[in-house]
Amino acid sequence: MMEFPLVPCLNQFHPNNQWHPNFVMRFLTVALLALMTCCVSAEPATGQSVVLRPVDALPALKEVSRDAFYINGPVVHGLTDGMAETYYPLGDSAKYVLALVALRLADAGVIDLNEPVAKAVPELMAFNPWEVAVTPAHLLSETAGFGWPPNNLGNKAANAPLKYFLIKVRGAGQISVHDPVGWHLLAAFLKKRTGRDILSLVQEEVFSPLGIDATALRHTAPTPHWNTPLSDASFKGDAIAALLHPLMRNEDKDGRLFLSPPFHNLLGKSPIWEMHPLGAARHAGLSERRWGNRRLVYSQTDDNRDGLFFISAPGSDAIFVQPEGTHGTETLWRAALDILDRTTPPNFDRAAAIAKTQETIAVTTPGSLYDCAGTYTDLAPTALGTWQCTMDIAIDAQGRALFYASNGHSGYRTSPLSQRAANIFDPGGNPGVAGFDILQPLVFSQQGRGGYAMLGDWAFVRSDFVSYLKPKAADYLDLMIILLLSAGLHIRSKTSVQWRRFAAFALIGTTLVGVGIVGDLFFWSRVLYEMQMPWLITAWRVGLNIGLMLILALPMLAMAFIRQQNMPKEGIALLYAGPHLGLVSLAAIGLFFVTIIWGMAGTFTAY
Repeated sequence: MMEFPLVPCLNQFHPNNQWHPNFVMRFLTVALLALMTCCVSAEPATGQSVVLRPVDALPALKEVSRDAFYINGPVVHGLTDGMAETYYPLGDSAKYVLALVALRLADAGVIDLNEPVAKAVPELMAFNPWEVAVTPAHLLSETAGFGWPPNNLGNKAANAPLKYFLIKVRGAGQISVHDPVGWHLLAAFLKKRTGRDILSLVQEEVFSPLGIDATALRHTAPTPHWNTPLSDASFKGDAIAALLHPLMRNEDKDGRLFLSPPFHNLLGKSPIWEMHPLGAARHAGLSERRWGNRRLVYSQTDDNRDGLFFISAPGSDAIFVQPEGTHGTETLWRAALDILDRTTPPNFDRAAAIAKTQETIAVTTPGSLYDCAGTYTDLAPTALGTWQCTMDIAIDAQGRALFYASNGHSGYRTSPLSQRAANIFDPGGNPGVAGFDILQPLVFSQQGRGGYAMLGDWAFVRSDFVSYLKPKAADYLDLMIILLLSAGLHIRSKTSVQWRRFAAFALIGTTLVGVGIVGDLFFWSRVLYEMQMPWLITAWRVGLNIGLMLILALPMLAMAFIRQQNMPKEGIALLYAGPHLGLVSLAAIGLFFVTIIWGMAGTFTAY
């Protein structure tokens, strides 16, 4: 018989302290199985870790893209030697990298995710105690409320200060949309807190702990503020797997925790923001989609730019990766869902989420017309109709929703409201209409939160008749200006000095308003970002508001003329003066309402 002195604590369980090798092998096998069972059931709320065999997953992924691969626990499948040495565009998956940096700093106590960013960077934005303060948590979940920079900026605009781009279009925390400006603000905030630029922080907080070589990232020039920081960088194929490893296993290269559990949960377990228990949610740099009985976390990207795209299935230790570009992500979604449906149990309790809405969601009456929540900061796209992103909603007598969305998803009738108080229009399976987001429910925000709706990842804000008026107003702008300028015919009127003042107000006021409108429509972005002359914009906006005061005086003067019978007594003016006063007054009121609809009235600052 052989003794095992390395296990003296177990010798007491065998007669004469003697151990049979077969007994030891059986004992070790049982212990190993117990350990594996413990590890597999570590996340009972989100499903079980499974082993995805290459034969079950790779063929479907390679049909999506020859460079697609997947990570299952510590093993990478489908990443060839050639792919490992290839540099792929990072794209908007840079948000995930920036989120890792921010969470590491928050975990170390360097920053607080709920502190007002404006207090740290007063040179970029002013702190307003009367509004919801923008925090790092808002920036990580893209709910800060900044508008999109103009899409026609040239190379000269790349040198414009960041503060010119920080234009709020809504309060923080209301809705989540793609926000490249917010990520630049986060990078500036982190630099102010640490004294290090974002590349140094990525190297120290992400690359070093994960064992990624600095040469794995190629980045030649600063990213312009209209794109996510580092989104124009390229990342090496073999480093992508290392970059995604902490999303699943939360380990660094030495097996230590990459993040403490509360901060790691913000990557895929605990949403920072959600509007509805069934709607899309946002994590730190990542998005979450509740699809049927599945909860999937992924890198939300700009469909117009190439970049790394990946889908993570929490609880299953699986990440599906498409490294060469975001085009065709719909096919990766379908392939990933098919693989998961065949190999893993559900990880989302849809029935419980619907039941939760009865307790948390207030009754809201859906509107009829919604605009996309992502909006440009310049006036031209909406005023001239070059950017129209809307959704029309009608509810029939059976409580079903018929919608048309200009993003291409349209025309299906949902099942009746799953829960009236929950504001859910649920497709109830496959409604048989082409389109990707139709498999998602159409959900509405709570009462008092701005009247938002979400269809999959698309966020909309209730606008009703205002959306019709914005582009329509431009159709009548020329007519209103011509009518107002025609009042100049009375500049030499012999009826009274009040008539000559009426004409002067019309000419000066219309000129000032016209210059302001033309400046905002066609020159605002160039003057601010390329010429960097915000004072000039302030000058024409001050002039516009002075002009509005002058033309608003025209209807009052017209009423005074009629009341005081201060009208021409002879000549052709006797015939047209009355109708002309009415038309000029209508044009003045109409032009004033146009400037209100376009958000110009009462605006004096350049940005």
